Amino acid sequence: SNETSSSYGMLLPLQSNEEDNNGVFITSLGFHVDFESIPSRNGGSVSYEVYTLAGSGQYADTNRTSMKFDYRGDFSFWKKISYGTVIQDRNSDYFQIPFEDFSPTYIPSNGGVRSFYVTLDAPALIYKELDRRQGIGNKQKDDDYNSNRKRGDTPTLMIGEVVIGYPFISAEFLYSPKQFVGKIFQDFECPSESPSLQPSQVPSQLPSDYPTLIPSVSLHPTITRMPTVNPTLSPVQTLNSPNSSSSLTQQIYLLGAIVCATAVFLYF
Repeated sequence: SNETSSSYGMLLPLQSNEEDNNGVFITSLGFHVDFESIPSRNGGSVSYEVYTLAGSGQYADTNRTSMKFDYRGDFSFWKKISYGTVIQDRNSDYFQIPFEDFSPTYIPSNGGVRSFYVTLDAPALIYKELDRRQGIGNKQKDDDYNSNRKRGDTPTLMIGEVVIGYPFISAEFLYSPKQFVGKIFQDFECPSESPSLQPSQVPSQLPSDYPTLIPSVSLHPTITRMPTVNPTLSPVQTLNSPNSSSSLTQQIYLLGAIVCATAVFLYF
C-alpha cells in the first residue's frame, strides 16, 4: 500500500454523480491524526477547522500550466462550517466530527463540484501518497469504487492537495497533490419517510449567498441524534490503521440503524 505521512491540512474537491439530479449534502468528515506530530505543549490535543468554498467549483484551476483562478490561501472566498478539538485517544487515531458540529453543505447536482478545506493547528493530518498516474483533476478511488451496490447519489472525491502550513498559505509551492485518508458522510432522505422533501426544492446551482439553502434540523431530525459510535454497526471497527498493509474489503459501510439518514464512504 502507499506510504502515509502527515501535514497541517488538505483541500478536498467533491463532485456529485452525473446522474444525480438532486445534489447531495455533506454532513460530516472523519480523518486520522498522527498524535506524535503534535507538539508536547498542546497536551495531546489538536484543534481542527473545516471550510467550504463559498460558491461551487474547484478551489483552483486544474490546469496548472495556465491557471485562470486560484482560491488557495485566501479566506475571503471560504466559509467556516466546523471547528473543534481532537483529544488524543490511545486506542485510535481516527476522529469523526460530530454531526451537530458540522454545517450540512450542498454539492450541486449532475456533476457539480464543491471544495472543502480541513486543517489542524499542528502537522498531524494523515494523508497517503498518490498512486501511479494520479494527479490534480483525477478521481480518488474509495472503498466502493468497483461495487455495483454503490448508491447513485454518492459523490466522488477528486485528488486534493495537502497544505504545508497553518492556517492557510498562499504560496503555491507549499501545496502538494495527495490522497485523503478518512471518511466522508452524506445525507439522504427515505422517500417513504420524507414525502414532503421534493427534488424541486433542491437548487441546481448554489449561489454565493448559500446559507439559506442549508436545511434546518426539522428537515433532518435524525442528524443531531446520530451516534458517532455504534458497537455493532459502526464502520470504524472494520477499518485497518492507515499504516496497515492489509487491503480493505471493497464495499461501502452504512450505519445500518439509520441507513435512511446518512451514508458514509471511505478513503484509504
